Amino acid sequence: MVPSFQGSLEPRESRRTPARAEQTFDITKPAYQSNTYAFTEEELWAIEDMKNELQRRYGIKVTKYNLLRLGAHCLIEDFHREGEKSFVVERARSKNK
Repeated sequence: MVPSFQGSLEPRESRRTPARAEQTFDITKPAYQSNTYAFTEEELWAIEDMKNELQRRYGIKVTKYNLLRLGAHCLIEDFHREGEKSFVVERARSKNK
């Protein structure tokens, strides 16, 4: 039986590769997997403020969606590059104290 992709954002020929230490992400690559995450009001305001400042100060138009993708790229790349000294490990450890 052939799997149905009707109603899916996933491309028919998915080439999934696990994240590697040397891998960098490309914001121009279309996103096809949708997820929902919860944010505080302050976090959403900060994201909106950053979006507006990027446009006003630097002339860069970016969506909040792409800002969040860029943030995920930074966290993942830093984690693979720095490991135990990465931002995410240090912040997660401080939260668990």
